[in-house]
Amino acid sequence: MKTPIPLALAALFALAGACSSDAGGMDEETITMRLAGLETSGEFTRINATPFESQHAAETVNVWVSNEGVDLYRDLDPDDSSAAIEDFPEFTMIVKEMLDEEGALTAYTVMVKGAEGGVARTDDWWWGMYDAGGALQMSGELGFCIDCHEANGLERTDWVQGVPMDAR
Repeated sequence: MKTPIPLALAALFALAGACSSDAGGMDEETITMRLAGLETSGEFTRINATPFESQHAAETVNVWVSNEGVDLYRDLDPDDSSAAIEDFPEFTMIVKEMLDEEGALTAYTVMVKGAEGGVARTDDWWWGMYDAGGALQMSGELGFCIDCHEANGLERTDWVQGVPMDAR
């Protein structure tokens, strides 16, 4: 049974107090401005052709990747458990638009590759959660995000899952 979107998002936002607010040297204002231009700046490519189910607290998601890492991201096949890739370039930004049952935007989850030495535990990835209006709700070393990526063995793909091939 799926958890209702508002309840699941409220639970995620409530966890913010248990997460580090360390931005890992990232400029969160710049990240927020980049997010605001997601569909209009020409700086991002939507990877999936249609919204698809995700482990995140949403019915479906869309995934956008910034130009710095789009080619490397497209090489990821989440069904290939033996695949490994090189590290993403600095400033690569990966955005998941979280959608409700009707396809309306409910929130964004964001990963940004920082400079070497920024966040050792996650190979320099910054993590953030934004509401549907683009306001930052929590950021830094978000334990529940990191723990899930670790549990899925994503260190081998520089912490990134990829989009299912049938959703592209």
